[in-house]
Amino acid sequence: LDNFEGSRGVIGGLIQDAGRFKSSLRDASLNMLSSNNQFVRGIGSIGANIAQASTGALALAGGIGLLAIKAAKLALEFDNLSKELGKTTGFGNKFGDTIKEVGKETLMAGVGFQEAATALGTLSKELSAFDPNAKKVNIETTKTVALMSQIGVSASTSVSSINLMNRQMGLSVEVATEMTAQLAMMGKEIGIVSEKMVKDFVTAQDRLAVYGNNSIRVFKEMAAMAKAAGMEISTLTKVSEQFDTFDKAAETAAKLNAHLGTNIDMMRMMHADEADIVKEIQRQTKARVGNMNSLDKHTQRLVANALNLGSVAEAQKFLNMNMAE
Repeated sequence: LDNFEGSRGVIGGLIQDAGRFKSSLRDASLNMLSSNNQFVRGIGSIGANIAQASTGALALAGGIGLLAIKAAKLALEFDNLSKELGKTTGFGNKFGDTIKEVGKETLMAGVGFQEAATALGTLSKELSAFDPNAKKVNIETTKTVALMSQIGVSASTSVSSINLMNRQMGLSVEVATEMTAQLAMMGKEIGIVSEKMVKDFVTAQDRLAVYGNNSIRVFKEMAAMAKAAGMEISTLTKVSEQFDTFDKAAETAAKLNAHLGTNIDMMRMMHADEADIVKEIQRQTKARVGNMNSLDKHTQRLVANALNLGSVAEAQKFLNMNMAE
């Protein structure tokens, strides 16, 4: 600790406190020893008991000393991370307080200085709306991104989602961060790996962006259906994309109604969102076709083609999807 007492920079206060603690501990130990020695000399009959008590006190003091050393090591780690982050981002020591606050508030969740620095570094490099002077926002955003890393969502994946919601949907960074965390937790709840859930959301925006802020709701429904069917979201959208244009929608509705006996309303489908299209097509097709296994091979292929799914296997998954799940 003597080597650290004169340290400057972001951990100067921490080191000085550790130094003062060390000095107080040393003085208290010496006073205790001095007092006990005098007492032992004066009261020889209980000298052994006093010596034993002193030994116990010294053991306790030694334990506290180890904690102080551990604290000094953490302070040194914090200082190194802060300086390294300053070098790689070009913002100097601006992020020291942010790392310290995030590390303190999320320690019980397994997030330390290293995880906080990683999250903050990714935000500063990849978040287009990042403001190094927005300390409060940076602390909360860094905290959430670091915590998401504990359930398997990489900082880069989290920031990609935050960027998309912020720039494309017009959400604030704070709200975008919270919505990204909700997506990750929903994935965990329905049995989809959180990292995949957030990545799929970013990928799906090529089609879902047309729904604006409602794209989050639509995506959640699509993700739940894809999980229930054992399919990818991109496969489900092959069904709904047939209603993107008037000509294609008219052709698809006519084909489904003629070959499968459904009653698909072309105009209704054109004005519905992706999730509603998939649900309606699945409901009507399931009601008319039933179990694919009861159909001959030619009819099974016709159903798969009519649904734009490409294979009988995918058509079977689609028809067997349990909406209740």
